[in-house]
Amino acid sequence: MSKYLVSKGHDNGEFVKDFEIRMIPLDSQKCASETNDCGIFCLYHCATYKGKPFKCKSLTQALERRRFRAEICASLVLCNLNLCRTDVLKSVDAFCDNNQEIYAEVILNEEIAKANKSTRQSLKAKKAGGGV
Repeated sequence: MSKYLVSKGHDNGEFVKDFEIRMIPLDSQKCASETNDCGIFCLYHCATYKGKPFKCKSLTQALERRRFRAEICASLVLCNLNLCRTDVLKSVDAFCDNNQEIYAEVILNEEIAKANKSTRQSLKAKKAGGGV
């Protein structure tokens, strides 16, 4: 860390070279399955840090991590410090302009998936009943 800071011209790089690096246990180890959401746990921990061990049972749920991921993404994109904010918002506008086409395609794909599932279930029922 200190070498990086010095290379970027920060005088405090030498000051932090002797800082102890500590691993902070996060609830990510308690997830039911392997996850690559360590950034979600870390950012949420930083946002809620009060000097106590980090505990957030809701982050062990995939759906909650998805929600937190969206919140973090929105916060980062919409931040005034984001130099690409204007470009991202223009892309969002373009996406919204094409939203009807995208929505229609999603609905069509869902209908195809339902029809395929129904066909598979019918064939399975026929096999089970000795019809095939």
